[in-house]
Amino acid sequence: MSARLDHLATEVGPDVLAYLVRRTEPVDAAADVYAQVLAITWRKIRVVPTDDREAFAWMLGVARRCLANHRRGACRRRALADRLREALPSVVQPPDSDAAIDAQRALARLGAADRELVTLIYWEQPSTREAAGILNISESAARKRLSRARTRMRDSLATV
Repeated sequence: MSARLDHLATEVGPDVLAYLVRRTEPVDAAADVYAQVLAITWRKIRVVPTDDREAFAWMLGVARRCLANHRRGACRRRALADRLREALPSVVQPPDSDAAIDAQRALARLGAADRELVTLIYWEQPSTREAAGILNISESAARKRLSRARTRMRDSLATV
């Protein structure tokens, strides 16, 4: 069966991909949709017609449905992004005081891993044990890194 899929991908696939390229925006998403077509073709290889022209028509039918799914997904992602853009100003408030700006600068001076731990602990407020699990580190490592990060931020704020 693998030889059959290889044959279809080599002989019929380029025409199916061309069909998708002409109908997909952005064009590079055609490869993702084509990969779905091949996965479905592989799963249903027993019902794919043996004649290449008939197999092409069958694969185009699959491609149409995969393309429709891709478009629906893109619409859902755009709608979600729009809703998030509308909600973002109410969630993220710019710093409105010198102290908040200083704290942001001190946070920015931390390394990426320490900054992630500090923001996770103080913004999302999990326990240290939960934060350690989220970051895939031991609880003792999380406690130690948090302690060191706090000290570095305190020292940074003291020099302001």
